[in-house]
Amino acid sequence: MTFEEALRTELITIEELNEKVFPLTAPEGTEAPYLIYVCSRGQNDKALDGFQKSKSVSVEINVIHERAAQMRALARQVKTVIMGMEKRRIAETGPYIEEIVFENEGIELYEHEVDLYRCVFDLTFYFEEE
Repeated sequence: MTFEEALRTELITIEELNEKVFPLTAPEGTEAPYLIYVCSRGQNDKALDGFQKSKSVSVEINVIHERAAQMRALARQVKTVIMGMEKRRIAETGPYIEEIVFENEGIELYEHEVDLYRCVFDLTFYFEEE
């Protein structure tokens, strides 16, 4: 299972987000709440003997909701699930996550054009490819 598939599998365990976790963008007409994520392809570590299996992947997670208080509550659930991924294999057959670094703790925004609230997490996941 790829990192991205495993990440999605973990995130849909949040009841409010079941089948509402999307890569890049949500399908048109999707009603809030939902989650959008963007993953880099990752960067493999390099040592004197060449590239290693260990890598880091940058991830941006956007939690979208129609009410600010509900967005904050859902963002807290998402953060709890993410923190629980460290030091274990995610989604049973996904990669073993060595470390997760929060680059920010959740920037909150209001999207005036669509009348929705957004919380953005920037993270880096460190793991070894198999």
